[in-house]
Amino acid sequence: AITSLFLHQENLERDAQVMRRSVENLLNKAKYSFPEWVYEPGFVSILQEGHRHFLIRVEQLGQALFAMNYLASKNTDKFLLHKLADPIKICVEDAKKSLERIIALMDFKSCDNTFVTFQEDILYLEHQFKQAVTLPLELLDVSEEYIDILSFIYAIKDLYHMLYKLNESLRD
Repeated sequence: AITSLFLHQENLERDAQVMRRSVENLLNKAKYSFPEWVYEPGFVSILQEGHRHFLIRVEQLGQALFAMNYLASKNTDKFLLHKLADPIKICVEDAKKSLERIIALMDFKSCDNTFVTFQEDILYLEHQFKQAVTLPLELLDVSEEYIDILSFIYAIKDLYHMLYKLNESLRD
């Protein structure tokens, strides 16, 4: 929904806002339902570190999604976004697959052992952005729209890094 809103597809702003609110509510509940028993004497300290690491990564994942949602709600150059639509959709689809894999692991469901690494897709997206921009990269700060699009790309990169770290923490 966030990506569709960013790419200016019609009638999706409400869907993105509803999803943003539900993610905010889930993260808010998670802060208040933090299991204090993890820090009780006798609980293995290595498991405490892993639990804390996982919760931090989930919160960072939420922050990357909030940043993407904020940038998606801004008005950006439709012509430039049209050129970047396919690479953005590919990156977001890969992120979705990675998140589904992590969820399956957390639910103790069987899934393949390969993590979708979409580093090449992100590099391709960055390359397409550089090709589509009409200004030299040194002058990008002249256009707020270009900065917003580049920030969205960086938010996708952050999302990837958080998913990668979560996946690494769940490996055998």
